[in-house]
Amino acid sequence: EALAATDTAKLTDLYAKAQKLVWEDAPWIFLGSDQVIAGEKTYVSGIYLAPDGKLDVTKAKLS
Repeated sequence: EALAATDTAKLTDLYAKAQKLVWEDAPWIFLGSDQVIAGEKTYVSGIYLAPDGKLDVTKAKLS
């Protein structure tokens, strides 16, 4: 359903529900999580922060 949704509010709700299900049904204990700290500058573009926290800078550009 989330793959077909185009409304941002609906997407946020659907993914929040999915995350809650994963959390409640996980067969393991979450002992911690990595925190990603990222910044933003108007003269930098093309950097993508993936859901796993990795930065993709292969298309990075300075303007």
